[in-house]
Amino acid sequence: MGTYRPKIKHGGWVTACENRVLLHMPNFIRTLFDGMAQAGTRVLLRWPAAGMVTDWRADVLLSLAQGFCLQIGPMKSVQGQVYMPLQALTAPRLMALLSVMGMGGSVVVPPPGKWLPLLWQWRKQPHFGGVLLVDTSPWVLRLMLKMLGVAVYQLKAEMLPGKPLLPDLTPASTALISYSSGSTGAPKMLQRTHALLEAQHQCLKNCFPPFEGQIDSSLFPNVLLHQLATATCSRLPFEPGTPLAQWPLEAVAQSWQRGETNTFTGNPYFFREMLAQQRGPFPAMQACGIGGAPVDEDLLAAVQQLFPNAQLYVIYGATEAEPMALRHYSSPANKRLGYGVGKPVELLEGMEIRQPQMIRAGEQWVQAGEIFVRGKHVLASADGWHGTGDFGYFLEGQLYLSARRGNTEVCAGYQHYMVEHVLRSETGIVQLAVLSRSTGIAVFYSGEASEKQVEGLVKQHFPEIQAMRIKRQKAIPLDQRHRSKVLYHKLQYGN
Repeated sequence: MGTYRPKIKHGGWVTACENRVLLHMPNFIRTLFDGMAQAGTRVLLRWPAAGMVTDWRADVLLSLAQGFCLQIGPMKSVQGQVYMPLQALTAPRLMALLSVMGMGGSVVVPPPGKWLPLLWQWRKQPHFGGVLLVDTSPWVLRLMLKMLGVAVYQLKAEMLPGKPLLPDLTPASTALISYSSGSTGAPKMLQRTHALLEAQHQCLKNCFPPFEGQIDSSLFPNVLLHQLATATCSRLPFEPGTPLAQWPLEAVAQSWQRGETNTFTGNPYFFREMLAQQRGPFPAMQACGIGGAPVDEDLLAAVQQLFPNAQLYVIYGATEAEPMALRHYSSPANKRLGYGVGKPVELLEGMEIRQPQMIRAGEQWVQAGEIFVRGKHVLASADGWHGTGDFGYFLEGQLYLSARRGNTEVCAGYQHYMVEHVLRSETGIVQLAVLSRSTGIAVFYSGEASEKQVEGLVKQHFPEIQAMRIKRQKAIPLDQRHRSKVLYHKLQYGN
């Protein structure tokens, strides 16, 4: 579920859900450029690179976009064509990508470290326009592209006055192609149309209204595009494309200490790494969102201490549906309930629990099943619904996550998230994952605790559950994008 069957139509890519989309909806990049124009000469981007931060005013960014669009106009039409950027992202190159999307082309963003095999696949597609290059590029890259027989779509960064005039596009025209994290198997190709990007922008705006003086920072690219469309200044935490091991956390902490950012969104991995720096608190932060993977209660409490004056949010979302639910954190929840993610967002048109089975939720028994959602901001399958791959339930109007697809068997009334959430906060455990079967569980963990100690913890917290296997290992397999989602399919229940 939640997969697309792409085909060429109307000069652009369309999907199985096209019949649900109104054809008068706007070109999303037009919405974005219109929002940027509202900022006038204000700074909209603060872009770090090579130890420096460069300020980019809205009018300068739009003049770059005007230059790119006027170059694209007389050239071979980009409508219906897919382009892959391979250069390190800069502010001018970002505007080039947005200009290509606004003129009717699509941009495909390869997963980290996967660009070469992906390029090899895309080069054979008739609608692949080539690799998008802006200004100069290494001769080695050009030579490699020539040897592979890959076309190059060359643009030059130049500023021209005026706001770009963008063509009308069908809302079903694809603007952005990316890949899922692969938490339940191989990464899936996800095609986001102009209509979907527009709807996701409006949903984020409804959940998090911009405010005067806001300076945002985020690890999530979709939030950066959303903030541009609301004329909100974004201060990137570090140079895009920086490997996880090289994230300049000390520089980020110093920036927060100087009050250069007052709203921030990141994933659990980032916050755990930042907390390990033992910096803070950061009183200038007014709001903070955590998403991209399940968020445990201990992490929420620690981040609240890091940002004592901030409203803390748990954001439950996915590339296909951003966001789906929102939790305003105020106090810790019961870990045995699983991961609390709050209430469904207002603009969601439906949320269902399918194929339910009975599980424990504290003193109660509830029906838990796979969470399906629908709405204008949801990348759906042919029936209009998207299966999230997450299993969960409602309790007193709040949504809780209890399991992940492929690991949903109930053991003594519990699903694996409920057991993990309790055990992972114990001393001596750094990472932890549980495979659940009706007859017992297998526990995998990293940390200083002995296997005998972990067995004792299982008996202490869940005396009704039999631990069939406990294995200490160097690390738990995690997704490469967020470093926060466990790859359960890479773990073995038996010896």
